[in-house]
Amino acid sequence: MLIDLGIDLKGININTFCEALTHTTFSNEHKNVQNFEYLEFLGDAIIEFVVTAEIYKRFPNYNEGMATQHRISIVNNHTLSTISRKLKIIDNIRTGNKAFINGQNEKVDSDFFEAFIAALYVEKGLDFATKFLLKTLKNIFIKSTLKRLQILKPQYRNCFNQPALLI
Repeated sequence: MLIDLGIDLKGININTFCEALTHTTFSNEHKNVQNFEYLEFLGDAIIEFVVTAEIYKRFPNYNEGMATQHRISIVNNHTLSTISRKLKIIDNIRTGNKAFINGQNEKVDSDFFEAFIAALYVEKGLDFATKFLLKTLKNIFIKSTLKRLQILKPQYRNCFNQPALLI
């Protein structure tokens, strides 16, 4: 999976990615196996930071409310779970026998994406994780920006970059 995503395996600890792709039910059934939850915690913060910094850089005339709404339109369970499925992260998770008894949901899918981003950060550094994340979010970022521009009052529209110049 990592090679398919263009991630060089040289010098990385593959166990970090195994942890990122391990559901709690699997770690409950197998002693000494870590699950994705702590990496998910870190990944959540990394994604929020990277998207917030990108919005701050690209839209210097936003106020905090506008920036928050823009970030929410990008960083949410639906978006992150869609990416998780598109990248086939979900196809590679390790689960226990009782996982997803009630079905899989967007929250869990997005949590695994967050854990995966954290694993990238741990093994490849913030610069690599940031570039990977922005590349992955590029189309979503553009669509969200265009939607935000349509919502904003006409007098605010001239303070933003042209959509074609985004990312």
